[in-house]
Amino acid sequence: MLKAGLAWKLYERLDSRDNCRSFCDGSPDLKCWPIVGPCTCDCSLSGRCNDATKADCPPHESLMTTQVRILPLCRAVLSVGIIALFWPCATQAGPSNPPPATAKPLPNKGVRRAAPKAETDRAGQTPRSAERGSGVGPSGKGRRSGAAGVAEWPANAITVRSLIVQKRLPEALRVAETVLKRHPNDLEVAMQRARLLFWLGKPKVAEKAAIAVYKRERRNFAALRLVGDIRQQRGDKRGAIRAYREAQLRGDPDVVLAIRLISLYLDIRESTLALAQVRPGMELPSELAFRLSKGRYPWRIEAWGGMTAFNGQQWRRGMFTTAYTWSPKLTLLGGATVEDRGSGRVGVQAVAQLFFSTDKVTGDARIAWSPQPGGFLPPVDAWAEAAYQFSNRFSVGLWGRYASYQVSSLYTIGPYVPINFGRLTVKPGYLLVVRGATVAGDLGQVGHTVFLRTRWDHNIRTAFFVWLYYGQEAVFNNRTVYGADESGPSAVVGWDQWLGQRFGFRLMGTAYRPMELNATMWDLIAAVRVRL
Repeated sequence: MLKAGLAWKLYERLDSRDNCRSFCDGSPDLKCWPIVGPCTCDCSLSGRCNDATKADCPPHESLMTTQVRILPLCRAVLSVGIIALFWPCATQAGPSNPPPATAKPLPNKGVRRAAPKAETDRAGQTPRSAERGSGVGPSGKGRRSGAAGVAEWPANAITVRSLIVQKRLPEALRVAETVLKRHPNDLEVAMQRARLLFWLGKPKVAEKAAIAVYKRERRNFAALRLVGDIRQQRGDKRGAIRAYREAQLRGDPDVVLAIRLISLYLDIRESTLALAQVRPGMELPSELAFRLSKGRYPWRIEAWGGMTAFNGQQWRRGMFTTAYTWSPKLTLLGGATVEDRGSGRVGVQAVAQLFFSTDKVTGDARIAWSPQPGGFLPPVDAWAEAAYQFSNRFSVGLWGRYASYQVSSLYTIGPYVPINFGRLTVKPGYLLVVRGATVAGDLGQVGHTVFLRTRWDHNIRTAFFVWLYYGQEAVFNNRTVYGADESGPSAVVGWDQWLGQRFGFRLMGTAYRPMELNATMWDLIAAVRVRL
């Protein structure tokens, strides 16, 4: 009975409200709840307390909010306890199976239901439901927006995440900065602030903020990935690689991070390092797998066959080449060409060509030797070209060629300008053509050629190209020599297609019309490509 009496007195103590109202200012919107111990006020509703209780009210938070929410639960627990204390007496005095009594529901006097508890954040605070932050900002009704609205609901990591989900990024940033002023060691909110700065167009400040988080927590992979993303966006691919690799070395197992590194290594022409990122069972995107195939299969074999029709004649031509790629920066090609123009005129030519590239310079050098010119191939034919890249869109190149035709020698030099428009590359240029004296005694001539070469990469496997020329140098044609002046228009249309990572083909059609001969040369060739 003594226990029952004590419990009942405590119940009455919790049920009383009026004996503590004098501690607050008496405003009708205040709720002052008597708790065992000193009386406290719910300051979240009006923010006003008298001097007697002001010390019990924490800034921007109310201890009574939690007390108000758990009060119905406390009453229910005490009710069950009282019933349990009197239950033995009731069972002894009454019948063995009394009818169940219906408990009288507790009156609801304006107290809100308790919200689900959220997990504790890193600062040690237990935030309230994130839904309370939905009215903060310019779109809220009856509430102040911006940093001033933080005083009306909890400022913590959950609130920042809620605003990010609602795409209210400026407000989320202000809340994050408010939290960091109170809790400078909250690394979760510091990381949220760094992301928000990046999303709001402040990459330099965001990078410094992410680096600061990483220095305080060396295994913060999110900070390193954010640094890599910022550097990749501004075009610093090597800097992005350093950040991503640091995350890997610290233990980040993310497969997506390895895929990003593969793509970046291929961008800087480091296929060996890209291959080192491939893990057993890793599924790469089809485009990335095709780019990586050049490093996996360094050998390429091509077999060409073609037919030329000119002025009522038909000529047959075949070519076989083999190329080896040490890296995307260096490829060596070698091959041989055989052409039959009828009447015992058969020409044989051996070719060696080197393709090279650096971060800024791309070009190739070619040398061809004809042990059997056949009357139409030059015994020696050499050319070289190189282009310097000034930006992602513009480059400037120079072309030069020497060919010792049996009719006359040929010298060509001129500039060209590759321009990139996404998948389309346009290369206009000019060539100065100088011909030496012919074997027939004709004097040498100086000619000019203008050209426009275009290539459109439909996707990683398919490309189309069109080359247009007008002048004495016809598509760098190494099979002309009918006279001292062979000016005329020429055009080449081509299609490159890879059927998979290892097999592909190329089709090329050429039309060339020397003005003096009043005839058109038609040429069609096809090539089969295999990577080994």
